[in-house]
Amino acid sequence: MIEKTTLKEVNETYNNHLFLLGSNELAVGRIEGEAQSRGLKCIVLSRQVEGNVIDLAAVDLKTEDFIKRAVEGKQEPLLIVGAGEPTVCVSGGGKGGRNQELALRFTYGVRELEHVPDSVCFLSAGTDGIDGPTDVAGALGGSFIARDFEETGQPVAKAKSFIEQNDSYSFYEALGDGQYFVKTGHTGTNVMDVHLLLVPNK
Repeated sequence: MIEKTTLKEVNETYNNHLFLLGSNELAVGRIEGEAQSRGLKCIVLSRQVEGNVIDLAAVDLKTEDFIKRAVEGKQEPLLIVGAGEPTVCVSGGGKGGRNQELALRFTYGVRELEHVPDSVCFLSAGTDGIDGPTDVAGALGGSFIARDFEETGQPVAKAKSFIEQNDSYSFYEALGDGQYFVKTGHTGTNVMDVHLLLVPNK
């Protein structure tokens, strides 16, 4: 039998304080400040990145033209920063997370562009240090990673099968010691994901 609850008077207390330890805005601001201190020109593209990674990782001729113009005619490297939380529509049975998949899709998108240098590098990682059911925060992306994979004797079709199976973790693991993973350990906080695109100078 459930007894009827009784209402008790609760005395107000004023010995508590609410304060914000961290936020996505603070994290992006810290990235921006660190980039500038290292001589990089920094542009914050968005603090509200969202949507399917398939769309976000789409690399086309407009992207190629933008990167080409960014490389030409400037003295300092350029860091483009985005932050938010994209999503993955899982259709395969692989292992990975949204950041690893975003990095891998970018890798093979930019690999097909003719005028983007290998030195262009992309990083996508979760600020909590966890990306999906894995022990990594995210991964790096760039055509140099695709070339490294192909130099192991693996065909491009094999790499694309990792993408189709949502198996980005296995792709990066296959490169040996996981050198292109972003590993931080569990950070104990979560202020969404960060996405960094580094475009070097000439």
